[in-house]
Amino acid sequence: MARTVTRRGLVLDKRKWESASVKAGILAGATYPHDTITPADGGKPYPDPRGGKPVAMIAAALNYGSGTQRIARPFMEQTLAAKKAAWTRGLVVMLHSGSSVQDALDTAGQAMRDALRETVARWPADNSDEWAAVKGRNHGLIFHSTLMNSIEYEVNTGA
Repeated sequence: MARTVTRRGLVLDKRKWESASVKAGILAGATYPHDTITPADGGKPYPDPRGGKPVAMIAAALNYGSGTQRIARPFMEQTLAAKKAAWTRGLVVMLHSGSSVQDALDTAGQAMRDALRETVARWPADNSDEWAAVKGRNHGLIFHSTLMNSIEYEVNTGA
């Protein structure tokens, strides 16, 4: 007798489903480039102190706030809270309509990645006046787009 997984009327053979997963966010290995910051306000160029540091570490500091980044910008939590139910429904609908687990998880991962990137792109202007002057604009989470471009998704089907 085959084991099954049931969710809202969807029945799947457990042997085809038990080890599949999808995740989205800043995946391991993404680092900030060793760039020079040239202040838009005409100040002297200097090495970017984030150079070589993991993007995930900087993203966590931005998301939760930290010693130097005192303002929490919960872009991950806000996106998850707003989209989690829709991602789950979409996944169930795709599987119920006969899509393969791989295709359904790929589609869910793309939706997750795109929603996180959109949240970063739409984040309000909340920089200090000094940092906004260096950047040349006041956008809370975008300077050179490294954070946004490092948001990806990964599917693991256990295969």
